[in-house]
Amino acid sequence: MVNWSSFFFLVIPKRPARDLFDADEDSVAAVARMVQRVAVLLDSIFVPEGITILQSNKAAAGQDVFYYHVHVIPRLQDDKVSISYQVVEGLDLADVARRIRAADTNVI
Repeated sequence: MVNWSSFFFLVIPKRPARDLFDADEDSVAAVARMVQRVAVLLDSIFVPEGITILQSNKAAAGQDVFYYHVHVIPRLQDDKVSISYQVVEGLDLADVARRIRAADTNVI
């Protein structure tokens, strides 16, 4: 059986960008299409139990290589790969929704 936790695949745009915020829309769309193609191929060829798609922006989010890229990670149920986060308790979702609605709609 393949140890999926020992490797992953990267999808990198043709046009360099520091992160998602720096990438142009066409590059982001092209990367998304390729991520899907890579995931489908991995799923059909190697038949992992799951696939994680991961993309981080800025150091606080875990980005340690500063070019826009997406990880495609084949997974097994108990592969010991740890991707974790903490759920924010007491978050005022109505306030979050208000702030998003009030934001410059050209950003979204």
